[in-house]
Amino acid sequence: MNNDLIKTSSLCDCKSFETYCDSDDDSLDCNTNRAFWIVIYGIIYGLLDVTRSTTYRLLDVIVVDLTTEHNSDFGRQRVFSMLGTMCGPLLTGFILQITASDAAEKNYMLAYLCSAIFIILSALCMWKVDAKLHRPATKMWKKSLQLIKKLEVVLYILLLIVMGNAFCFQTAFSSWYLQDIGASDFLIGFYRGIAGLYSLPFLYTSKWWVKKIGMRNLFLLGLLAYTIFCFSFSVMDNPWYVLILQSLTIFTYHLFVVSMMQYSVKISLEGLQATVKVLSGAIHYNIGKLVSSVFGGYIMNTFGGRTAYKVLACFTLVYAVIYGSYLCICHFSKNKNSHQRGSSKR
Repeated sequence: MNNDLIKTSSLCDCKSFETYCDSDDDSLDCNTNRAFWIVIYGIIYGLLDVTRSTTYRLLDVIVVDLTTEHNSDFGRQRVFSMLGTMCGPLLTGFILQITASDAAEKNYMLAYLCSAIFIILSALCMWKVDAKLHRPATKMWKKSLQLIKKLEVVLYILLLIVMGNAFCFQTAFSSWYLQDIGASDFLIGFYRGIAGLYSLPFLYTSKWWVKKIGMRNLFLLGLLAYTIFCFSFSVMDNPWYVLILQSLTIFTYHLFVVSMMQYSVKISLEGLQATVKVLSGAIHYNIGKLVSSVFGGYIMNTFGGRTAYKVLACFTLVYAVIYGSYLCICHFSKNKNSHQRGSSKR
């Protein structure tokens, strides 16, 4: 770089200078092939994300099938997933701390190596599992059209999009928002881990909760919990209150996912159970991620985090009213039909 091209507006003000890179040497051009490498990175990241998401969805399908076959509880199996989610970041942080060459640089090689080893061990364990095979669905397109024509299914799909949007927005932007209001790195890490602690007793007894409250009622509670969560986030001044708000993830995520997988089996037609379960997860995570990234990211970037969380709270509240009204209509209609059948028997 040519030092003669450094312009200083004041001899005393060291902050007010601009640096220009005007050299024919390609080694000094920071933008050389920049667009090309961005495209390559985007393609690789997209393939990795699709692979990870597909594997995650298929694993959910297998676990649900196995728990149904052995009369077990899907939520109780997710307890082990939560334990792994809680231990993984702690183990990674410990590895980075002991392998760091100095305070500024971290060595990620051992952390990624351990991750690869755990993935291989998981694959070996799954390889020995004897999963029941389902027969391919006959007249799949006809059954799919029959399924999508039901109002219950349409409202369920919209529910997955709304809940997925709220979940992915919270996952992507909550840390930035907490930093803006003064949260420390320790608090941000602790707040993500404490959600797993809250969930453990509820996941272990999820079968009882689903039976007592009902799957669709848990969906409604999830919407209302997200409304409270997002509105409280938007007016929160002390970041430590987030540890209390994280208790709402019991309804917004943990019991919701258990109900989602079981409800997918309930509403699906013969031969479409696995397809509906995979699509439910894909709509909740992938489409929700797309909506939150485009619209949520735009609102947060334009109007700020507080406004974005208020908009998200209003969004979930509106659909909570719509879905709650549908449940009330179904409840009154069911009671009316039961009363008529009882009168006719007399």
